[in-house]
Amino acid sequence: MCILELNQQELENFNKLNQAELPIWVGRNPRQWANQVELGLGDANQLPMHAFGRKEVEAYWADRRNSTLSCLLTTMAWGGMTYGNARGAFLRGHEPAGLSNEAMAVIERIRNGELNRQSAYAEFKQLRERQLLPNIGPAYFTKIIFFAHPAHNGYILDQWTARSMHILTMQTISQQCGHCPEKVEERLFSSGGHNPHAWRRYVMTRWMDYGFYAAIRN
Repeated sequence: MCILELNQQELENFNKLNQAELPIWVGRNPRQWANQVELGLGDANQLPMHAFGRKEVEAYWADRRNSTLSCLLTTMAWGGMTYGNARGAFLRGHEPAGLSNEAMAVIERIRNGELNRQSAYAEFKQLRERQLLPNIGPAYFTKIIFFAHPAHNGYILDQWTARSMHILTMQTISQQCGHCPEKVEERLFSSGGHNPHAWRRYVMTRWMDYGFYAAIRN
């Protein structure tokens, strides 16, 4: 395994900017979001009627009374998937819940603890290559891996985690910072919106310095 060199200066910045408690990221109202994707989709799946934080999404997946489809839709709402991407992922023609049977089977196996994060990632990658997972790329299927698995030990690899990792260039950040890997990933993701967390603001500034910044929406 290649151990990447850790940028000590950026690690110091990461630690300094993460001394304050991280605000809870709250996504969109799942039922309202799904009803915007397709009229009645949220109602038909009895999705939650208030926005969830991360721990609430974890608990929702853990409750077997909730169908895997309702968990999946709730996760996409938490992650802020655009309505257009959601329609491409979940609708086929005018039929709701159009995600392929193969994709749903993989998600069920993750939820049952039959796949670890590495094998789950490989399965999703194959589904993408076979065009059986439209509009759900790594930023979103890693959310599924994290929330669906009973251990919640996957890593959400969205753009902010990737940019933070590029700046930090690390393999051993959890040991260096004294946080468990899940907490490191959460803090790398940080918190955005109209009032971004200090680390998110720093990454936005540094990303421009690195020359990779492009116009983005939270």
